[in-house]
Parts: sequence; structure tokens; C-alpha cells
Amino acid sequence: MLFEFAVRDRPQRSFSDMGLDMLDQIMTSVTEFFEWLMADGTIWAIWTTAAVLLFVGLRFLRAIVAGLFKNDSRPANSFRNIVGHLISATNSLFLLVLSFVVTIPFVGIELSERWHSILMSSFMVLFVLQGAFWGRVVVKALLEGMMEKHSSDTGTLRNAQSLIGLFANFAIFAIALITILQNLGQDVGALIAGLGVGGIAIALAAQNLFKDLFASLSIILDKPFVKGDFIVWNGLMGNVERIGLKTTRVRALSGEQLVVSNDSLLSNEIQNFKRMAERRVVLSLGVTYQTSRETLEALPGRLRDLIDPRDLCRFDRAHMATYGDSAIVFELVFYVQSPEYNIFMDEKQEILLGIHRLFEELNADFAYPTRTLWVEGMGGAGKAE
Repeated sequence: MLFEFAVRDRPQRSFSDMGLDMLDQIMTSVTEFFEWLMADGTIWAIWTTAAVLLFVGLRFLRAIVAGLFKNDSRPANSFRNIVGHLISATNSLFLLVLSFVVTIPFVGIELSERWHSILMSSFMVLFVLQGAFWGRVVVKALLEGMMEKHSSDTGTLRNAQSLIGLFANFAIFAIALITILQNLGQDVGALIAGLGVGGIAIALAAQNLFKDLFASLSIILDKPFVKGDFIVWNGLMGNVERIGLKTTRVRALSGEQLVVSNDSLLSNEIQNFKRMAERRVVLSLGVTYQTSRETLEALPGRLRDLIDPRDLCRFDRAHMATYGDSAIVFELVFYVQSPEYNIFMDEKQEILLGIHRLFEELNADFAYPTRTLWVEGMGGAGKAE
């Protein structure tokens, strides 16, 4: 009720009345300006001429210096290119107001308190906005430098660059707005609190998106795997086809495409078989206990002779390892120097066939689980196998 009473008692003003009041204020300011101009016309002309000449000189200097620093043959994030883009990003309106501010002491003009306050406030606003534009140039240069270092993932990184640039520009200009309002004497506490609450709300609403985005950047920058790698994680495996901002697409061995969120993918241990320089093979060979001692002594050397001539294989060791339950066990270790699985299996197959030929040459028998049973009867002892 109190609110309704206050509204009824407040004088009602139409938009036309408000427009007339604003027009009166503008006319008053213009009248004061021309009165001051008529009183100090000569010094005003000198000040304006000096400021305009300085402005033209600064623009000319901006073009020359920016051209000297920019170099397309250098990386986008090099010091020279960053300085060149900073100079090019200097706004002409900022240079114009700067020219008028700088020339005041040299001309000796005395502005009224009102006009001096307007000029300095305008310069402050433009200076803060110019700083925001410079900050945007630096952020863009850093992102471009990141693009150049990771050229193999330009598609995904370009999307990430746009999103990161959007967030960075929002933060830069939000800080600039707060700085301007604070310097104009406004209370920015409520605005900062509002931005903080809004930022928390947005972060909570899009936390899954941000988690996948940061995971995507981790994949692109840290490179645990790249497009074309064969990876195994959490019992799944396949070739990486595409790394996106939210998901990674993997082509499984059975043919279907697996779409996995980046955060879920990085939360598991990943085996990257593409990064293998070589594959280690351990073979256990069992020979019968009836094998002669000479054959047992010759077998390790003959196994080495079988592996050494092969270009894609590297011999490690061959030893008689142990006496097993039904066999004398030899252990052969060698490396296939190729990450390709088909090549690995081809080499392993040739080695296994070579071992079979070797056993035929040595008259050695492969052991298999056997049991000997001794039966003692009334007529004597017998043996059954």
C-alpha cells in the first residue's frame, strides 16, 4: 500500500516532458561552450590546431612503427609481431583525445572545471577501453602461438581457441567496465557480486561441458594420443578418428564407432600402442626329459642364430629356465622392432615356424603334459603311460 501511495503522489511526467528537459540541458551546455569560445577564441584555435597536428603525427607514426614491427615470416606470437599488432590496435579516437590532453600544458589554456572534468573523464574511459583492446590482442597472439605449436590438431584447437577467446574477451571487458565505473565514482560492489554469482551459476550449469573442454585441451596440448593412434582403455580399444571439444571418436576393431567423453577417457589409464617403438615377445618352450644333454646345451645358441639374421627382430636372451612337471622349460625373449601389429604377428609366426624346423633338425621333441603310472601286482611290477 505504501508503494502504491508513493506512486500515486509522484508527479507524472510524460516522455515529451523528459525530452524537453534533456534538450534544455544540451542547449545550455552548447551555449556555455560558444560563450567560452567567443571569449577565448584565439587560444582555442591554437589548442585545436596543436592537438590536430599532434593527432595526425601520431597516426602517421602508428602506421610506420606498426609496419616496421610486423613480420609475416615470423610466428604470430613473436615479440615483434605482438608489438606491431598492439600498435595497430591503438584506436584513433583515443589518440585524438590524448592529443587534446597532452597539448593543454603547452598551450596554456585554462578550461572550466566542468569541461576539464568532461575531458579527463573521457580520456580515462578511452584509456581503459584501449587497455582492453590491447589485452585482447595479447590473448589472441598467445592462442595463435598455441595453434602453431599444435598444427596437427588445427580443427579442434581452432574451435577451442574461439571458445577460450570468447571467455577471455568477456573477462577483459568486464574488468574494464568495473574500472571505468569505479573511476567515475560509482559503487561497483554490487556489480562485482552479481558477476561473481552469475559466474558461479554458469559454472555449475555447464560444469560437464567445462570438464570435457579442459580435458580436450589436455589431450591436444599434452598429446597422450593423436588422431590415428591405436589406444586401449577400460577394456575398450580402437583407432582414434577425431578429437572434439566434448568427445573423442574411436573406431573399434569390430567396426563400430565409439563416442567417448574426453573427461571419461582421461579418467582411465590409456595404453597407446602407436607409440611403441618395438614389441617384446616371451616364448616358453618345453622339451621332453628324454632329450640328450648335448641337445639341451646347443638349443640356446641355435635359438639365437634363428633370430639374429632377421632385420626386424632383436635377440635378447635364451636360457634353460627350469625343470617343469612334464618338461624341461626354455625361455626365449626377443623384440620385434615395429609397432604395427600385422608385422609383429608375421615376424612371430616366422620365428615359431623356425623353432619347429630347429626341433626337427635336433631330433628334439616338444613336451606335453604326460603321466606315468606304475602298477605293482602279484606277478611283478608293470608300467602304464
